[in-house]
Amino acid sequence: MSGGGAKASRGKGAHHHGRPPEKYAPPDGDAPHNYRTNVADVGFYHFGLSLLSMPVVLPLFALKVGAPEWVLGSLPAIAILGINLPQFAAAYWIQRMPRCLPYLFWTGLFQRLPWAILTLSIFVFWETPGVLGWMFPLLYGISWAMLGVGKGAWARVISTAIPESQRGRFRAAFQFWGSLMAVGAGVILARVLGKPEGAGRNEWGFLFAIASLCIFVSWWFFMRNREKPRRPPADLPPTFPGYVRSMWAIVKGDRNLLRLAGVQILALSTSMGLAHFMVYAVKRFRAGEGNAGALSLTMTLGTGLTALVLGRLADRWGHRINLMVSTAAAASAMALALVAPSMWILAPAFLLLAIHQSSFNISSENMIFDLAGPDRVPAYMGLINTFSSPFVLGYAVLGTFLAHRGLASYDWIFAISLGCNLTAAFLLATMEEGPGRKNPLPAWLGGGRRRVQELLFGKRP
Repeated sequence: MSGGGAKASRGKGAHHHGRPPEKYAPPDGDAPHNYRTNVADVGFYHFGLSLLSMPVVLPLFALKVGAPEWVLGSLPAIAILGINLPQFAAAYWIQRMPRCLPYLFWTGLFQRLPWAILTLSIFVFWETPGVLGWMFPLLYGISWAMLGVGKGAWARVISTAIPESQRGRFRAAFQFWGSLMAVGAGVILARVLGKPEGAGRNEWGFLFAIASLCIFVSWWFFMRNREKPRRPPADLPPTFPGYVRSMWAIVKGDRNLLRLAGVQILALSTSMGLAHFMVYAVKRFRAGEGNAGALSLTMTLGTGLTALVLGRLADRWGHRINLMVSTAAAASAMALALVAPSMWILAPAFLLLAIHQSSFNISSENMIFDLAGPDRVPAYMGLINTFSSPFVLGYAVLGTFLAHRGLASYDWIFAISLGCNLTAAFLLATMEEGPGRKNPLPAWLGGGRRRVQELLFGKRP
């Protein structure tokens, strides 16, 4: 990829416009192999993580082994900071690599080793839980940080291993198998941890051992990808400070990058509403445990089943339109929560949230792939994810603050999320399609979108 600096990234992101998308497709013989390999990787990885569910299993384990009090409420924050903060710094060295798989061998290994060490420690230190209580957050943080260090390289491999025309269906398979694995993991968890006398060393050790084995198997599958060597971008600065300055030029010049970052920041406000949806149902409509299980299953299966449709639509329409579906579904769910007079009216909101999660997971990273091109995927992902991390933590703090002010304050949670998602949908409507994609909107609607862009941002030269 040639050309760089502010001039190369002005307007529509000219550094990649005019690039035929076929240029970045893998060889015909490699595409089916890579597709199967990555679906298997994702299936085993999701199953392992589902066994160690962050909302349920890991807080319970932390409590069991005597972890410090702050750990119980900080697990999501540790994961978010660990995976997002290293990405921008790592992107510079990733872009210089001709092949990413050797690098991912080591980051993947050190991402998984903490779970294996923790498994052995359960059997060795169970009688001294204070040791496990401090080992757990340390090893947990190392694992997520290593995932963040390798995330940009993983994205570059996926963006070149999976043809552009199949990325939506690939992420749909990702989502579908992940949902099925979550259901299967729930059955195992009920049997292993559901003993009347409570789970002990053997039960917890067995659970962590199975989870560790699954994520190591996923690593083995991923390393079977076939990756062609690539030359570093011709405009890549020779030093890291120069690289940071060049990124600032791209940020100022590429309007689509700024809008996509804004979309991600605004759409992530849904996590604030989602975290309090079930609590609101219990407090407002006295939903029982049976309702909670049914609604949770609705979301899990709904996310997987709708992914099969939304993945195909993303490949056909483009990922920008799919993200508009995501934000519209989230906004509709929040609106239902604001006006629902009964549990029966609120229930469809959980299906809308499943649609939101499914389409967002399918298209948010694929939209970055479309806009950046493989050579700049690590940089674009690092910029967007690093900038959005503080907002995710801010939403969590704001949601918790409002929820503790009483039932009426839940309306503020849902109203803020509703407004953020409507604004995100508007930003998506003003964005350009990724290179190589035609505008899938009808001519009259596409013309209206262009008039809105000209009104807000002026005519393109």
